[in-house]
Amino acid sequence: MTNWGSPTGFDGCMCGEKDVCNQSDVVCNCNINDKTWRLDEGYVDDMSTLPVTKLQMGDTDFDYEEGYSTIGSLECTGAARDWNIVMMVHNDFCLTGYVLSTFKTVSSVQCANFCRRHTLCKSFNFKRSNDAGATPMICELNYKLLREVPENISNTISGCIYFEPK
Repeated sequence: MTNWGSPTGFDGCMCGEKDVCNQSDVVCNCNINDKTWRLDEGYVDDMSTLPVTKLQMGDTDFDYEEGYSTIGSLECTGAARDWNIVMMVHNDFCLTGYVLSTFKTVSSVQCANFCRRHTLCKSFNFKRSNDAGATPMICELNYKLLREVPENISNTISGCIYFEPK
């Protein structure tokens, strides 16, 4: 992606898309290069670009340029068919020991829809499949929430994402 917090397909930041950057001839505040710390912020809300798993910054053409990046707390909202999704998200984490069902999927939204339809589902894990040539994602529906289980049941697993209603 060559944008941040702006609509997919726009080559710039949210201030550029809304035409409110600190200088009129730039599409990102951080491109002004006036030796002043600037801020570019926004939401990544295109499902095809989520989850964010890596952040790479560029444009440090001059010796005096520096960059500092943070990703704030994750806020997952949106609509999946007729169900409003408001989720707490934990990256590199899975709830284990309470799986109702496991299946292959193409998106976390599809996984959320399966959880919504299953009467016992309270949360779900979303992770990459280990099978070569398979659908790239695995959805595990859980019948417990993280706060309902002992701490030793949950696991830090690289690439796994845990979702539960907020």
